[in-house]
Amino acid sequence: MAGVRERFVWWAAAVVALGVGLSSAAHAQGALSVALARPKQIRVDGELGEWRGLRFSSLGDAADGSAQLCLAYDATGLYVAARVHDDHFVRSAHPGPGEDALVLTLALPEAGRWTQRELWLYAGVPGRQRASVAMRVAAAGSQESLARLAEIVEGPLPDGYTLEAFIPWSALGRGAHWAFARGALRLHDVDVPAGSARDRSTAIANSPAELPWLLFDGGPVQALAGLLREKNLGGAVPRLDWVGELRGDGKAVRVLVLGTFVVLSDEGSTFTFEDLPITSSADVLEPRLQDLTGDGRPELMLRLRQRNELGARELWRVLDLQAAHARPLFGIETRKQTADGFVGASVEVRSAAGRAAAIVVRAGEAHGLSADNYREDPAAGVEPILLPWGPVREREYGWDGTRFAVTHELPSTHAVAPARAQPAAPAAARAPAPPAQTVDAASVLEAYRQARGLPASAQPSYSLQANLADDARLETVMTFGNELVIVGEGFRGGSGFFYFTLPVRDGADVLHLFAGDVTGDGRSELFVRVRQHIGEVEREILLGYSFAADALQPVLRVEVRRARGQDSVANVVSLVREGQRSVLEIKPGTASGWAADSYPFSSESLDGIGPLLLPWRDAVARYRYVGQQLVSTERQP
Repeated sequence: MAGVRERFVWWAAAVVALGVGLSSAAHAQGALSVALARPKQIRVDGELGEWRGLRFSSLGDAADGSAQLCLAYDATGLYVAARVHDDHFVRSAHPGPGEDALVLTLALPEAGRWTQRELWLYAGVPGRQRASVAMRVAAAGSQESLARLAEIVEGPLPDGYTLEAFIPWSALGRGAHWAFARGALRLHDVDVPAGSARDRSTAIANSPAELPWLLFDGGPVQALAGLLREKNLGGAVPRLDWVGELRGDGKAVRVLVLGTFVVLSDEGSTFTFEDLPITSSADVLEPRLQDLTGDGRPELMLRLRQRNELGARELWRVLDLQAAHARPLFGIETRKQTADGFVGASVEVRSAAGRAAAIVVRAGEAHGLSADNYREDPAAGVEPILLPWGPVREREYGWDGTRFAVTHELPSTHAVAPARAQPAAPAAARAPAPPAQTVDAASVLEAYRQARGLPASAQPSYSLQANLADDARLETVMTFGNELVIVGEGFRGGSGFFYFTLPVRDGADVLHLFAGDVTGDGRSELFVRVRQHIGEVEREILLGYSFAADALQPVLRVEVRRARGQDSVANVVSLVREGQRSVLEIKPGTASGWAADSYPFSSESLDGIGPLLLPWRDAVARYRYVGQQLVSTERQP
């Protein structure tokens, strides 16, 4: 039967629940590009002249069944254009799956999964049967439903027919996040009524989550794909790829764990990268999304492995995804391994619908390591591992509205005094409650020395005074070895101290301590410059901390010096006043021995530490407090 040329427009309304979904690697080779249509560029009338200049894709090459296809979009909907070649056109008064059709498959994130819709576009027969469209919505655990939505007809074409369609975004559902749609086009060709079909498709997928992304020109998938290629991640398989609402604004966000990055991408072309403190994508062991704070929005849980020449450790971390940048909420060490052996701990998340989860950590077993030979320091910004010979065998953390705080502990019956002082509680811990009366700072400091097994004659390596917490009185901040200590007349009523283990092996690697108010709240943040050795390379890292919620919260980690032998690059660090607050300024400084053509290291950070500024390439960077982190928001020549 001869084909027809169709004038085909689809207008429909459907109510579909808003949602989210997990995705796996898609068949990128079948991805369809979707051009951005100018206002009034496309008129749906069956004539495809206005599509001239846009790229058509071929589907099949047989004379008895093939098509040229093109997609375009604007803010109101999706346009489809097709030239279909068909030597036997099959159509009845009530078109169905046993007849010729062009099928547009769309997968949209809804209600915790990818929901798939199939739009069956049926050409008509002039004077007998109008063009029509039917939509099938496939949902888990339910029958497919078929609904007739619209129909319009035009005249014949000698060797087949043309289709031109417009699909309003509103027809896909009130909460459909079309910018993150996946999809494919399929030519459904039959030669006799209800006969077997020969389907030719732009992509074949076993599930909606395996369909390729629709590459909207200027859209989030297309924009991010370009940067991934620049970072040599274009062919990498994500460990996690999720789309859903995170921030209560009705807009979708895509969350990617890819390579050594966490990427957040919105419905526009804006995205952010956060470095994970690892060196390889293989060190991401267990990415998962779950609501831990009870607000109905998921946090990102990660189990990470860190390795160097001394051994390996595993971290269990929670990242908050509410802001533009992923922000650490909680972290704890769960495994340490050295040449002598290993020690582990377990993490259990206890959750209930509509309530914040409890994080339960239990000390595990040790092989080859004991209180006598264990010498590992805790990782920066996370709770130290619970040791089987330590004073606590189980600790529970609960969400208090701002952080995960200790809510319950079970003491160990196998506690052993270590060969050197080990924290008896989390790395940021307080001393046992002192007598009710206020005592002087010297007595509090002596209580710290006794608690940490230091001689009474031990003196701090560095000391300064700054207003960090509580009232307007100044606190005294000191470093003893690799521990940072805070005491003060107004701090904890003048009767308690706070200590924090810095991420260095010993006190000789603590190089400098200073403070400044970078948040503008009238209280100072602390900055510690530390040294790190990796083989023959020596690095200096600037660490920034803000004292909040009875704990030191990390706000900055950036490399400021690197040396190997006589060669080095050293940045210049200072605080610059800006209104009521200070701004951290880092200048590239100078290089000795190295130049642009001889510097042997990559300029990208692979361990979550901000990269060193290079004098032959980088400008002066100024760091301001944004989203509970210090972020480089300005670079000057």
